Amino acid sequence: MWYDGGDNGIEGWLIGIIGFLILPFLLFKSLRKIGLSKEPSKALAYSSVFLMIPFVLLIGSEDNKEMEFFQEETIGIVNKAWMMNRRKRRSTWAVQAKYRVNGEIYQTSTKDDIDKILSLGDTVTIIYSSKTPQMHEIKELKEYYGK
Repeated sequence: MWYDGGDNGIEGWLIGIIGFLILPFLLFKSLRKIGLSKEPSKALAYSSVFLMIPFVLLIGSEDNKEMEFFQEETIGIVNKAWMMNRRKRRSTWAVQAKYRVNGEIYQTSTKDDIDKILSLGDTVTIIYSSKTPQMHEIKELKEYYGK
């Protein structure tokens, strides 16, 4: 499953930026301002990132519950299919599909398709949340790979 956050897709990015960049930076600056030396301030700021783990896990479980409760299906078309070259891992076939929900067009995130079961122009079934249509899975890939 993939979810890009909020109605316009920015919510997920904001949580990441705030949690992994801004909060540690602010903590570091605050600790320095109250007189703690540089090294302990830096160590505490870096370790504060681990405080995000419970929130990430909670968001993931909430996404799964939402998909279960608001699950709908629609038809999509594979509009991009290519060999994705990776530097340190082997290259893999990748696909993206477009789908329409309530008159709005959405596009899936890039999905690995190692056995190349999908090709450009294929019709696929998109499982999505009726509450948050950006949250989606490609049914054929989910069933084939068991993800």
